[in-house]
Amino acid sequence: MKKVIIKRTKKQLIKESLNKSFYALVFFVIVLALGFVNRASYRKGFTEVEGVIETIEVKENSYKVKLVDNDRTYEFFDQKKQLGDGKSAEGQTIVFQIFPSLSQSTIVSVKVNGTVIIDTSNQFLKRATIFSIILFSLSTILFGIFVFNLVRFLRKPLVEEKDYVEMMLTKEKIITNQMFDTTFKVNKITKIFVTIRYVIYLILMVHILMALIFVMAHKDELLIGIIVLVVIVLLLILPFLHPLFYSKQSKIFKDDYLRYLKEGSLTKYYDSPFTFKKEGLKFEKDGNVIFNDYHEVNLYTVALYSRGIHAVNIFIASDQNIESELDERVEYIIPLTHKNYQEIKDNNIEIRGLEYLLDNLEEEIKINNKKPYPKYKIKKYF
Repeated sequence: MKKVIIKRTKKQLIKESLNKSFYALVFFVIVLALGFVNRASYRKGFTEVEGVIETIEVKENSYKVKLVDNDRTYEFFDQKKQLGDGKSAEGQTIVFQIFPSLSQSTIVSVKVNGTVIIDTSNQFLKRATIFSIILFSLSTILFGIFVFNLVRFLRKPLVEEKDYVEMMLTKEKIITNQMFDTTFKVNKITKIFVTIRYVIYLILMVHILMALIFVMAHKDELLIGIIVLVVIVLLLILPFLHPLFYSKQSKIFKDDYLRYLKEGSLTKYYDSPFTFKKEGLKFEKDGNVIFNDYHEVNLYTVALYSRGIHAVNIFIASDQNIESELDERVEYIIPLTHKNYQEIKDNNIEIRGLEYLLDNLEEEIKINNKKPYPKYKIKKYF
């Protein structure tokens, strides 16, 4: 089988590593920024506001205070209702210790005529410190993932021998399950899967934005911690969506794939330049035609199991170099279309591994889509 020599530079390896670690790097920057914003805001410390109480409005678990010669009102929680109905406190001196915020400032302690009513400053700073530790720890983990990927890629050899078929099929632009029209169940499953992925990505972005806003506004650290936890859980769930949908739905994929091969589809999948004739494999390009003897091309079956939005694609490949002026490819890689499959069956052409794969397609889909990584898996059947 054809082997291809791949030559890379260190610069290309670093670029490849950055592509693989993109999300880890983005979230590292975001979490680190949250950590620094959180630290910087708490270093400013508390501010004090002192004044004479003009009026006190009693609420269910809080007091709303208006000071003399001060247009602003101050609200603080006190479940013990230490000021009673508030009337006796009017005219007395009150001191607020406030943590400033971009939106709603937090009152952490209140004194009335020297008597401490509430004092949560120590708990407030303790929660802030714990939250900072969590953010910086998380950013360290994300940076560690980035460094690990960078080292892993830089350790790759600059010159590497790769299988030609595997290299071609794992490129970014490959033919996917476009053969399934709207009458196929797979079509609906794929749309559901894509929708769920987009929804999760949207939820991720919203939660990250919420965490940033809440940190800037100094909201409850527990709430921010929960949001960060949700983000982590969603990131962990994403890789397992593909196995969940396609390994579990392997029977539907098998039934639809076999249906397509036998009945065809209303959707145009691939205008194949190949024709499986009885006398040989016909390849036509730009009005020119060549024939290859089946013993010469030695055809076999290849399955591409994708970690993207598709369970499997079946190809017919050759393990002999084809010298042809009509095509630059050194080995044929032919998507298995309804047309080509019918030609193979009608002309009784033997393709190594094809009968086995189709007979065991459900189990093969289930096995090869069980794990979330890597992005692609190539399996050859001889």
